[in-house]
Order: sequence, then C-alpha cells, then structure tokens
Amino acid sequence: MIKTTVNKKQLLSIIIFSLIIIQSLGIRFFHGQGFMLSLLIIILSLNKPNNKTIVAILFTTLFLFISTLLNPSFLIKDLFFQILIIISVGLFLNHYKFNPQKINYDLYVVLRLFVFHALLGYLIYLLIPNHFSRINIMNRSFLHIFYVSSSNFMGIARNTGIFWEPGVFQLIANLYLFFTIKFHKKLLETMMAGLAVLTSFSTIGLIILILNFLYFLYIKIKEHKFRIHLVAPIVIAFILIFPLIKGNALQKMDGHNTSGLIRYRDFLIGIELIKERPLAGHGYITSNYLNSKTYVTNIQHDLFTDEFISTSGYMGGGYTNGLLSLFILYGIPLGILILFSLFKNTFIGSSTIERIIFFLIVTLSLISEPISSTSFFFLFPLSTIILKISNH
Repeated sequence: MIKTTVNKKQLLSIIIFSLIIIQSLGIRFFHGQGFMLSLLIIILSLNKPNNKTIVAILFTTLFLFISTLLNPSFLIKDLFFQILIIISVGLFLNHYKFNPQKINYDLYVVLRLFVFHALLGYLIYLLIPNHFSRINIMNRSFLHIFYVSSSNFMGIARNTGIFWEPGVFQLIANLYLFFTIKFHKKLLETMMAGLAVLTSFSTIGLIILILNFLYFLYIKIKEHKFRIHLVAPIVIAFILIFPLIKGNALQKMDGHNTSGLIRYRDFLIGIELIKERPLAGHGYITSNYLNSKTYVTNIQHDLFTDEFISTSGYMGGGYTNGLLSLFILYGIPLGILILFSLFKNTFIGSSTIERIIFFLIVTLSLISEPISSTSFFFLFPLSTIILKISNH
C-alpha cells in the first residue's frame, strides 16, 4: 500500500496536475482560458528536460506541422495551441523522470480533490436547489464555487463538478474509483467514488462503473479477501445500475433524443472521414471543413429535422467522438500507435488486467467526449515515451 500523505515536494506537481485537468476538461470561465492555463502550466513546469522529453516534444510538434499541410483549413492559432499543450505535458512529465512510479498516486490525490468537491456541491444542490443559478447553457452554479448540470435524468439533476458536462465528470470519477481499488483504499472511500459516478447519470459512466466493480471483485479474489459482506454492496449496485443504463440507452436510441442522435451522427461521419483518408488522416478538422463534405450534410439531413438544423446549424454541438478523432486526425497507423502508447502508459503497473480496465475507462469515455486532443489525454500516451524505462 502506498502512503496517503502528501509532502511539500508533491504540492507543486499536484497543483500542476489540477491545472491540466481544469485546462482540459473544466468549465470555461473566460475567453482564452485554455491558452492562459497552458502558459501557466509551462511556467510552473520549467525544469531541465532530459533527452526523452526533448525528442518527444520535437517529434510531436513536427507531426502537428505536418497535419496543417494535410488540412489547409486548420488555423495557425489552433496549431500554436496544440503545440503549447504538447510542451506543457512534456515538461510536466519531465518532473517524474527520476521517480516515475509516483505519478499515479499524485493523480489519485488530484482526482480525489475534484470528486469530493463535486460530491459536496451535489449535496448542497440537494439541500438548496433554488440557490443554484444558470451560468451558461450547460451548467448551474452556487456562488461560482459548486456546479451541477442544467440537464437532468428523469427529473433528477446530474452532477458535473467543475467540468463542462456529466460525461466528462464520470471519467474523473471512474478514474478515481479505479485508483481507490488499485491502492486498496477503505471500502467507504471506494463506495463514495462509485456514488460520484452514479450522480453523473452518464450511460457510458455507468457501464464503466460495472467494469470497475468487476475489477474490485478480481482484486479481492486474487488476494483471497473475498467476503460475503463485500458481495452485498456489489449486488445492490448492479440492481440499481442496470435499470439506469437501460433507461439511458433506450432514451438515446429512441430516434428523438438529441444527444443520442448527435453521437450516432458523429459515428457515421467519423467512419466516412476515416474511409476517405485512412492512412494520413485529415489533420485537425473544423466545422467548416466538415460541412464542405457532401456526405456530412447528407447524414445530418437523414437524422435531424429541418427545424433542428435551422436552430442549431450544421454540426450543432460540434464533433464529439474523441475516439474516432484519433484516426480522423492522424490516420489509422498513427491512431493505433497512440492507442498502443495509451495502453502502455506509466500510470499503471505491470498487471494486464489493470491496463485493460484503465484503457477501457479512457477509450469508452472518448466515444462521447471530444477530449483526445487535450493535455489530460496526452499525459497517458506521452508518458510511455518520456517516462517508460526512464531510469534505464
């Protein structure tokens, strides 16, 4: 078991970790927030980089330049922002070059902070819901400190924490749950993590929650600590979770749910884009670039009413499939390489089961969230290059 105390040397890393998560997944409080936080992360992460870090940053930056040649619609400011993200992630990972095994526990500490903040905010909402006011189309806030989603499930508010929507929050909550199991935390903390996922009412989040439960049972059986009193909460959880998953899934597949149709639209568009350029990819795509494709327009007309299109515009909600985006942007060969690097990341030990569960938590979340170009996502594949066998 790893020590649970946080010493002074960890504090800077935890602060930077938190900034990376907010920069990647957090609610946008002001214009240019992502750019400003990336610069701040770089400043706080400045340290003498080793050769692996320099090579990883230069190689990824070069690839981003090549992407602009593949897709002329990609804006220079977007290229500059992506380069900032790569530099910030590379410099931050460089902090762990002499002690890479610490990085997963530091991540656990940060995830716990965000999840407990979200749970406290959700409790406050349940007590005084009328004191939460809408701050944007997607979120409501109490004193701009605690947040819930403007959306609901069967009239029940969905927890979002400080993140832009519940589907993003469930990723953080499920990763936190994963690490509470991995680090053998007390059952109460593990159950609190599971409760956090439940409050998101995210279909993907609930499916991943079941994967985490199976991982929990695997650990207990492996350590010969399987007890009846551990089975009861799992059985109760399955009984409660399955109807939620079924209800969410049926709602999204009924042909009328906008969220479900947008995800289906993005899947169909993604497949067509990959088929068009399977090897080199399209580079970084924009809504204008997508709308220039005839099949993109046709798919939307097949799925949405003219009224919806006139109100939301073409590609309303943006392209949301972060998993297919890897192949759309980079092509199939490099997309597979990125996913392989994600699987081999240094946040997980040598256990194959751990790697599979962690990989599924991230990739399943990508299906409905456009976060595969964020600094938080790049932490995992780049850690394979920068920290893997860093002491060899």
